[in-house]
Amino acid sequence: MDQQPGLDKLNEAKLRVAKKARNRLVMALNSLTQEKIDAAKAKDIAGVAKDMSSVIRSMEPEGPKVSANGPTFIFYSPQMKREDAYDMIRVKE
Repeated sequence: MDQQPGLDKLNEAKLRVAKKARNRLVMALNSLTQEKIDAAKAKDIAGVAKDMSSVIRSMEPEGPKVSANGPTFIFYSPQMKREDAYDMIRVKE
């Protein structure tokens, strides 16, 4: 089933907002130095980082759902063929 026409534009806009928020998050985290952590303004910078993280989470499309039962392992094993599954070539010595 095709998506609604406006849905693509909405998703593009959300991705642009998430990208900007991600850039701001990186800037906020980079400016969070040890000196600023020791000062009172570090809370403000951490608040910006938290807010931008929240914006990113709400703007990006949802990822695949993870099962609450833990990881799922899929093992592949080769199947054994019987001799009669192959073409026989008879050779005289």
